[in-house]
Amino acid sequence: MVTIDEFPIAANDPEHGDEIVKLCALLSKSGRKSNVGLRLLLQSPLLEEMRSNVLRGQVRSGQVWVGRVAESL
Repeated sequence: MVTIDEFPIAANDPEHGDEIVKLCALLSKSGRKSNVGLRLLLQSPLLEEMRSNVLRGQVRSGQVWVGRVAESL
């Protein structure tokens, strides 16, 4: 299992962001064949944050967990 916390920060990196998104999309598609999973942690699975329709579709076809934390109690 590969876990990337705060994925939008990595995906929007000016130098490596495009390559990170491309590699994550490839891993999310072909990693299942070798029992390798990809877990991306982000606030919401919006296209603007994920930067790839292919990657967003692959991630959303798996399990999506949404937890909400209130600003105040």
